Amino acid sequence: MASLPRILTVDPTGSVARLARAALDLLDRAVIQVDVPGDVEALDELADVRFRMVIAALMLSENFDGIALARRIADLQPNAKVIVIADDMTPPDFAPELSDDVSFVYLRRPIDAYQFLRVISAGLEGRDIRAAAYAAPADQGTNPPDPTFIPPIDRSAAQKILETVINDVGAMAAVFSNRAGEVLIETGASGLVDRQQLTAALLPTVGATVSMGHLVGGTSAALMVYDGTSYTVYVLSVGLHHFLSLIFNASNGSRVLGAVTRYGRRAAEDLIALIGAGALIHEPPKSADMAARKRTTGMLPALKLEPEALEPVAVKAEAWDETPAMEEPAVDSAPLFEPIPELDVSIFQQDVNALDMNALDDLFDPEKLAEIASETRRGHGPLTYDEARELGLIR
Repeated sequence: MASLPRILTVDPTGSVARLARAALDLLDRAVIQVDVPGDVEALDELADVRFRMVIAALMLSENFDGIALARRIADLQPNAKVIVIADDMTPPDFAPELSDDVSFVYLRRPIDAYQFLRVISAGLEGRDIRAAAYAAPADQGTNPPDPTFIPPIDRSAAQKILETVINDVGAMAAVFSNRAGEVLIETGASGLVDRQQLTAALLPTVGATVSMGHLVGGTSAALMVYDGTSYTVYVLSVGLHHFLSLIFNASNGSRVLGAVTRYGRRAAEDLIALIGAGALIHEPPKSADMAARKRTTGMLPALKLEPEALEPVAVKAEAWDETPAMEEPAVDSAPLFEPIPELDVSIFQQDVNALDMNALDDLFDPEKLAEIASETRRGHGPLTYDEARELGLIR
């Protein structure tokens, strides 16, 4: 089993060590990292142990700097890859990348995260770190996003996501911006850093998210760390068009990498879901008309015909057989009830006042009805069954 590569970091402030760990976490590389504060301790380590890479700060002591250390390492361990990192306060009066006799890589803060990752990866694999750092990246045929296409986002919903992630990771503030340089949302303690300058400074490195996709496969996601003496800033890409900056106090910013990796990336995924599919595509739909058609509800455009386009058409007259009108169905005019033959209507002409009202109860007495049915009428004889039914005395 091959031994793990060793990396030595040299920095009195410890920021180089934190930067190296963040890069190795992003690359998912297992190494043995040794951190020392100064040049004396570094030379002691180099005398006893072989290192694959040394990352040193430019300012080490009054009489010894990172460049001098890099030249000593070239004599002690010629195969070690050396990176010297200058802070943003160092005047740019030295450009060792232009010298042919320099075997190390010189970087200035703020560091291009993708450049730094390329150098670390090349050093761990034993490749030329100067070529990885300074050579122009080859054109891989990846088209940059359309600068006019930035998908919109619901800012009120995004505000809630930012407030949640601030509480989860303990950040002092959060800034959400897009690649057009617009600050969309700022929450937390405002005024810690100039949000517009922060956004403008991050645009070049965030724009590389698209071009990195062909190297890592698919759509790339980035997590960058900027560690200073006052603040530590973590930057997470949100799709291809937006990015989220989380600002911490420098005293504890280096200790929250795990929390930012977990909760920060979850917040980025929530923001991508809020934006929709447009967060991960380079360009808008090819035709604006297609998008307009999708918004319509089946309505077709009106056809405009010019008079000249209308040609007369000859129509041959033909005789058509007239269809006979439909006959209405015959209605049965027969009455629902048959008339009673030889009905004596005189029975309905009696004086109502002459009636005995007490006799009305007999109409509901079956025995009385039987007596009425069995008695004889004057000159007509007894009632027959049919006559009793017709009179309503029986059913």
